[in-house]
Amino acid sequence: MVSNSSHNLPVHVLECVHAFAWYSHLRNWGDKKWYIAAVLSWGIALFEYLFQVPANRAGYAALSLPQLKVLQEVTTLSVVAPYASCTCTRR
Repeated sequence: MVSNSSHNLPVHVLECVHAFAWYSHLRNWGDKKWYIAAVLSWGIALFEYLFQVPANRAGYAALSLPQLKVLQEVTTLSVVAPYASCTCTRR
């Protein structure tokens, strides 16, 4: 894995955007029709993917594909679990 954790910071930021895109509609857009929430979520996800694809290519230059996937999954778990526990609890 990459020894310098500053390389992982953009991945963590993108994962936060990803978590917001896919889970914020449960709490923040509950009053909207489902298709409006879907379009808003997809719009945020598109923004994230515009950065994620170049980040994956840069990461692939330094890491093997399995290492990159493990980094992605660990980052997902380390971001989504706290995000869900803080923001997706029922009111």
